[in-house]
Amino acid sequence: MSRQKRQKKKGKKRGNKLPEVERIDPLVALCTLIVRFCADKSSTVRARAIVQMVALLENEKTRHMLSKISAQMAELELAEQRNHGSATEPTPEQCTDSPLLNMLLNRCNDSRVSARKAAILALEAYFSCLTNEQHINCVIAAVKVFNALSYTRRRMFGFSFDAKLLQP
Repeated sequence: MSRQKRQKKKGKKRGNKLPEVERIDPLVALCTLIVRFCADKSSTVRARAIVQMVALLENEKTRHMLSKISAQMAELELAEQRNHGSATEPTPEQCTDSPLLNMLLNRCNDSRVSARKAAILALEAYFSCLTNEQHINCVIAAVKVFNALSYTRRRMFGFSFDAKLLQP
């Protein structure tokens, strides 16, 4: 048997056994995992995912991708809740129509300090690109609430008693 015939037979055998695979952009897959891990049960996983999100929020392309992915994941979660009959009304924490911003604001109230600190850094990186007035006002209102909390949380946000006393 000639060499070409053997290669053709080999190629046919391989082609029949392997199913077609859908190719996904690696950046989209990475961003999807990071957004998913931001809501993980483990506080360490949440904190590390949010820290990675800070770097992604600094780039306009990845920031847009994160917003789109978080919106899709929020829609899927809502659809799943409707299927199970456990759909809930939006909570006060969900004060915006941006699932990414809502997630960051919710993580600023996380029970673990490391996740809160990472969320504050991510919110700071995301705040510079906000253009919607409602989103900006929501972040400002959230910062005022955080500022009214304990001294430790004020320090995390970069507020001090001196700066607070100088405000009218």
